[in-house]
Amino acid sequence: MQAFNEFDFRRRVDIALTTVRQIVHRTRCPVYAADAQHSYSDKFVLSNLLVRLALGSTFQALSVLGISEEEFATLLEWSKDKTVSLRLKAEEKCKFVKETVREQESATRTETAGHIGAKTFGSSTKTVTRITEYVWKFEGSYQLLAFRGVGASEADQIAIRGREYTREIVTGAKTNPRHDHRVHPNVDVDISWLLQHVSAADGGVSFEIARADPSCRTPRRNKEVDAALQHMGKLSRWAREVWGFMQRELFRTAQLGLGQTDRETRLDVNSINPEGVFVPVAPLFIIKEQEGGGEHGAGDGPGELAFKPTDISAFIAEQHRSLTEKIAKVAATLPAHPGALITGSESHVAICVQHVTDIVTQLSESVGYVEHMLRQQLYAAIGKEISSEDFAAFKRFHNRKLFREDAQPVAFSYAVRRSELHSPEGMVAIEEKSGGSMEGGLFEPVFTHVRGGRGSKPMKFNINAATSVRFNGERFVHAWLMTAFSGQTPPEVQLTAQARQLSSFIVLIGRVVSADTFEPKYGMIVQNKDDFRIPLNLTTIPTAKEFKEAIDSMSPEQQRFAKAWRAMQLESTLFAVCVVQIKPLLE
Repeated sequence: MQAFNEFDFRRRVDIALTTVRQIVHRTRCPVYAADAQHSYSDKFVLSNLLVRLALGSTFQALSVLGISEEEFATLLEWSKDKTVSLRLKAEEKCKFVKETVREQESATRTETAGHIGAKTFGSSTKTVTRITEYVWKFEGSYQLLAFRGVGASEADQIAIRGREYTREIVTGAKTNPRHDHRVHPNVDVDISWLLQHVSAADGGVSFEIARADPSCRTPRRNKEVDAALQHMGKLSRWAREVWGFMQRELFRTAQLGLGQTDRETRLDVNSINPEGVFVPVAPLFIIKEQEGGGEHGAGDGPGELAFKPTDISAFIAEQHRSLTEKIAKVAATLPAHPGALITGSESHVAICVQHVTDIVTQLSESVGYVEHMLRQQLYAAIGKEISSEDFAAFKRFHNRKLFREDAQPVAFSYAVRRSELHSPEGMVAIEEKSGGSMEGGLFEPVFTHVRGGRGSKPMKFNINAATSVRFNGERFVHAWLMTAFSGQTPPEVQLTAQARQLSSFIVLIGRVVSADTFEPKYGMIVQNKDDFRIPLNLTTIPTAKEFKEAIDSMSPEQQRFAKAWRAMQLESTLFAVCVVQIKPLLE
């Protein structure tokens, strides 16, 4: 999930909040959602509203870009059985025209004076530089269009906006400043998902989160909002590429190799931006002011604090007004003659696509704000941010209530002793570090579900090809449920073995490969106050569902190999620790 920057977000929403207060009635006070008393259902209403506002304002921006109502109806009809996409296509040519030579006098003059007898004479000189210039004819065109399917025929295409342009480029070297002939790669984006959320009845947008879906977690974490952000994100990337084309191919070329007559002409391309255009996507609630100066709280049901359809229509109308006004102001500062490289048409496209990017950014951060608000409310209720060790303590607390005393998880820390009548000779434990990977954290035993007893048949392990050791004793099977949150470092885990003074035992580390076979990998003698701490590197294998989904599209041979490999993982990755007591040497 994308990180939420509250400071930058609030700066943009504050601008929108000022406009919203000017639009709504004086007795209705728009506030940040976190500043209004509301229910959990209101958060879902707000998320639905945010996506609808984003869809509606995006369609309005595309309309200002050049899609008429009739063309928009055609796109809706196309989207019923075909994909509908937007495309930017462009082409350019640059050819050598002529070579010119001009003379340029220096700005300084040299004067000399002399005397011959009573006569005085003088002279003055100037430096004249001959400059050779090369004139190139630059021609180009671009077109924005919507098309159905692959756009094979003209009947499947709708031209939105485009222009052809020509200008001269003057250089000091006979090297083509552009390309002899270049066809730019098409830049496409599929907008079918956006069109499918237009209501056929009234032309409005429709969007609803399926709260009954088991995969719906929060107003932000659900399939519907994820799909909205995915498809709106694709449109935003397309808009950025169109804006990048304008910057690279037009705005920079406009300042490249200007002729003598245009040499002082400089365009302020920084003014071609959507600053001041109203973005109606903002996580706000409406609070009604009482006559006494107080404020109403949450309504009787979900959605009482949300904006009404009339408000949404007013927001879209203000967006349209501010967008067209901005386009007109910028166009008034640009050349109007058709031979210019940058005119009002180019600024029109540039401002519209930048505005679409602003809408998508505001949608992403607004739904992120809803999730952030939910997180902050949970933090305020609990009093701290929960870590993986906090959740482990939470589980231990409830396990004491859920399980019988003989079935509760116990700490993996065992005394090594010959029998209950003997004193411990040492200790073996598996511990995890509290505080994640922070320095100074303490290692504490992990809690496991355990079943054990004395085995009826001995187990064995091989020392070499000629030697096999059989052993009996108590055996324990442990199950440890480790908790780790996404984005957090998994806890460090270690095996600890300690021996008392004048005591000794052998610790073998390996795995159980069958019902009666232990396969040791490492071993050590722990004696006379030794304290061994061995880090354990833990890896996870895919769950049964993940494994099934991963092999669905494999060949039969690959599936058989993957299943055989997984069987090996499941059968031979059972971590085991074997403690063998030995008689200590007496001094």
